[in-house]
Amino acid sequence: EAHYTVNSVANEDHTGTIHVAAHVDIDASMMTQLEDVTVDSKWNQTGAGRADITIKGGDLPSSIPEVDAVECWGSDFTESYYNDSVGFAPTAGSASACVDDAM
Repeated sequence: EAHYTVNSVANEDHTGTIHVAAHVDIDASMMTQLEDVTVDSKWNQTGAGRADITIKGGDLPSSIPEVDAVECWGSDFTESYYNDSVGFAPTAGSASACVDDAM
């Protein structure tokens, strides 16, 4: 059975975080096994931020027990960096563009 837990913090200074833990089917058909998905997102006062994503279990093959991805964006909310551990999408931008001190 699919389920989600979402914790969100929005601060007066416009910084914030969102933590999502889910047991869901990430396949578009929604007819396959459920995966464990974690998303930790944070942003600074300008809105620039990053999301760290982890996917485990479900239909992932035993040779790939975990998929990790990072997506960052600037204050204009345009993606400034993307990378994942399995080549789902091409790496884009530079990791130095990520806001590591978002909070």
